[in-house]
Amino acid sequence: MEDLSALLAQPIVKIAGAARTGKTQVLADHAARLVDGGCAPESILIVASTQMAVAALRSRLAAAAGHDAAGRIVVATPLQVCAHVLAAPEAQAFCGRVPRLVTSPERKFLMEDLITCGLKARTLRSMFRFFCRKWEDGEPQEAWIERGEMAEVLDLLTGKLARMGSMLPEEAAYFAARYLTETPEARGAFAHVLIDDFQNLSHAQQTACCQMTRTQLVVAGNANETVAVATDWPYPEGFADFEEVRHGVAVAALDHAFGDPAVQAFANALVGAEGMDAAAVARSFDESAAASDAHAADRGIVSVKWAGPEDELNGATKYLRAVCDARPEEGPCRTYVVVPNRKWAKSVDRILRGRGFRVSAAGAAAGIGGDPRTIERCPAMRAYTKLNLLARPDDLQAWRCWHGYGDYLMGSAAWLELEKFAAAEGIDLAAALTRVAEGTAPNFPLRDKLAARHADGLAFIAANRERRGFALLRAIGADKLFEFEALSCRMAGDETAEELYAMMSDAVDDPVYPAEDVDVRVTTIDRLCGLDASRMVVLGAVNGFFPARDAFEVVSTDDARARETVNGRRAFYAGVAKADDLLVLSHFGTADLELAERTKMKVARVRSGEDGERVALVEPSRFLDDAAALRPETQSGQALLSAYQLA
Repeated sequence: MEDLSALLAQPIVKIAGAARTGKTQVLADHAARLVDGGCAPESILIVASTQMAVAALRSRLAAAAGHDAAGRIVVATPLQVCAHVLAAPEAQAFCGRVPRLVTSPERKFLMEDLITCGLKARTLRSMFRFFCRKWEDGEPQEAWIERGEMAEVLDLLTGKLARMGSMLPEEAAYFAARYLTETPEARGAFAHVLIDDFQNLSHAQQTACCQMTRTQLVVAGNANETVAVATDWPYPEGFADFEEVRHGVAVAALDHAFGDPAVQAFANALVGAEGMDAAAVARSFDESAAASDAHAADRGIVSVKWAGPEDELNGATKYLRAVCDARPEEGPCRTYVVVPNRKWAKSVDRILRGRGFRVSAAGAAAGIGGDPRTIERCPAMRAYTKLNLLARPDDLQAWRCWHGYGDYLMGSAAWLELEKFAAAEGIDLAAALTRVAEGTAPNFPLRDKLAARHADGLAFIAANRERRGFALLRAIGADKLFEFEALSCRMAGDETAEELYAMMSDAVDDPVYPAEDVDVRVTTIDRLCGLDASRMVVLGAVNGFFPARDAFEVVSTDDARARETVNGRRAFYAGVAKADDLLVLSHFGTADLELAERTKMKVARVRSGEDGERVALVEPSRFLDDAAALRPETQSGQALLSAYQLA
C-alpha cells in the first residue's frame, strides 16, 4: 500500500484491477488522504456511474474521511457533470441549447413527432440511434452528418428539442465535451478528479470529466466490468488505452480479490470466455472470507434448478428467508436479489414482503414504461407528467406529453399544427399555446382539440397546486405505483411539487435506493455497478435473460449476436463478483410458452403439458458453462429446501 500511496501522488494515475479488488475503496481512501493533507473537500470531484454508486461511494467516504468532509466532496454521475457544465450561461451560448434533459417516457413522444416527416418508424429509430451514438462518441457533428435525408431528420430532431427548451442526455455529453475542449478557460473546475468505473463512460463523457481537473486525474476500472448504465454506449477502449494516449500516466494493477474465494474463482473463470480480457483477473483471494464453521449452503456458490418460474420464486425466497434467519448478524442492505426484468421484480417484491422482509426494488425500476396511446396502459407516465406540470407549469416538454395521452397518434398531428401556427405567427411555442388556451388564436387544424386538452391541464394544476407530500402523490395517481415506490420511501411527507419532481426526475432513468435500511434490495444485474453485497440470489439465470434473447436471434448477424453476448457476459461477471459470502445461481427448466415469449426467454423446444397447454423448455444461462470446471454442481430446488427442512 505504501507503493500505491506514492503512485497516487502522481498527476495522472490509472488503477486497474479485476472485480472486487478494491478499486473504489482506493479512490475513497485517496480522497480522505487529500483532505487530511489540507485539500479543500469542495475541490475534489469523484465520478461514479449511477446514483446508486454515488450513494455507496458517499458511505465509503464517510467511513474514510468523516461525515463532514464526505458531505462536502462533490460526488456525481457523468451525466450530472455534463449537465453542470452546460448550466453555465457561457456554455448555453456556445451550444445554443438549454440542458433540460429528456427522460425515457418523454422520448416516446419525441419519436412519434419525428414520424410526421413521412419516413418509416424503423428508419427513424435507426437514424435516432445513429445520432445518439455519434454524440456519445464525441465526434464533431460536421464530420459525420451529410446533406440529404439524414441531415434533414437531424435538423428536425434538434429543432423540435430547441423549440421545447430540451436536450437529449446524449447531446449533453457531446456539448459538454466539445465546450470544454474548445474553451480552455472553462476547464479545471476541480483540483482533483477521481473517476470510478471509467470504462462505463462514453467517449464524450470521459472527455468532459477528464477536463474538469486542474491538478490531478485518477481513473479506476476494468474493461471486463463494462456495463451500459451511465450511457448506452460505454467506451472501454478509453480505459484500456488510457496510458497510451496520455503522457506520464502512473499505472497500478490490483490483483487481490476480497470476498468468498469460491465466488471469486467462478468470476475469474468467466473472464476466460470470448470477448473478455483474460489478463485482467484476480491473482489471489481473501481466504479469510471463507468461514469453515458455517453451513455449507450459507457461503460460497450454489446452483439450483427449479421446475418453473413459480417454483423458483416461491422456493428461492423461502430459502433466502432461512439463510437470513440463520445469520442475522450480516445486517441490512447487503442482501440482493437479482431479477431479469421488471415483471420478475414486481413478483419477487410481493413475495419477499409476504415473507417478512423489508424490501426496495428501486434497482429494477429504471425508466417508466407504458403505452401513451391508451390511458389505462400508462399510469406511471401520466403521473410523472402531472407531477412535472405541477412543479413546472411552463415546461413545454411536459405539455407536449400531456397533449398526447389517450391519442392513437400520441398528439403528434395536433402538436405539428401548433408548430406550424407558431412559425406562421413568428412566435415561440409557449406563446402559441397561450393564445390557443385564451381563445385568441385563429382557427387552424386541431386547434379546438389542443385548447380542450390544455384547459384540462390548467384545471388540474389549479386544483392541486397546493398539495404536498403523500396527498400530492395520491392526486397524481402515483401512491400505489411500482415506479414511484422508491420515491415514496424517501419522502418526509411535506414536500412540494417542485421538491418531489426534483427527486423523481433524477430517478426516472437512474434510480436510487432509499436511505433507510431495508433487508433485501431487488435489482437488475447492471444496477449492481458500484455496490457490494453479502448475499446475492440471481433469479431466472436462463438463456434469453442472461444473456438477452438478442444474443440468439437467427435473423441477426454473427457480429450482432457476439456483441450482445459479450455485453451480457461483462454485466454478468461484474454483477456476480460483488457477492462477498454467498452467490445463488437459480434457474428453471420449463415455463408457460406465452410467458416465455412475452418475457423473451430463449425457447429451446416446445412440448405439450399435462392439460394440453404448450410448455417452453428453457436452458440454464450459457454463462454458467463459461465457467467450465468451476461451474458449481447443480442441485434441485427440492433438495435445497429439504436441507433446510423447508420442503
